[in-house]
Amino acid sequence: MLLVGLVAFGCGRRAYKHRLATESVFKKVIIDCYKYCKGSKDEDDVSSSDVILHQDVATVFKFLPVYGFVAIYWMSNSQSSTSLFLQSVRLDIGMVPPALLTTFNPVMVVLFIPLMDRFVYPMLTRFGKTPSLLQRIGK
Repeated sequence: MLLVGLVAFGCGRRAYKHRLATESVFKKVIIDCYKYCKGSKDEDDVSSSDVILHQDVATVFKFLPVYGFVAIYWMSNSQSSTSLFLQSVRLDIGMVPPALLTTFNPVMVVLFIPLMDRFVYPMLTRFGKTPSLLQRIGK
């Protein structure tokens, strides 16, 4: 998939606008982050690109709490798969390699998503029990 993405990116290369940086964007973002955290709304003598940068930084700050919880989820997810592998090494499961048990969860997710989407949720809708998107995520 990485190779497909690189090929697609390379094919569309001529459609991108190429501009040389006149000043450090990293420095501008750090300064804007400092101003945003300080609560400064000083927008005197700024170009339109600086206003767009400020809006982008503000948007990133709004999403930081979400990404913090995503990191916690993936840490616990990787811990559980590591623990599962360590348990499977110690089990006497015969001909099944221990690493195969760690692929069980992703394979089941790939199999159950279409099953739930095509059969279970439409059936629930027919019975008047339409689950919301949050309820679908939680189940």
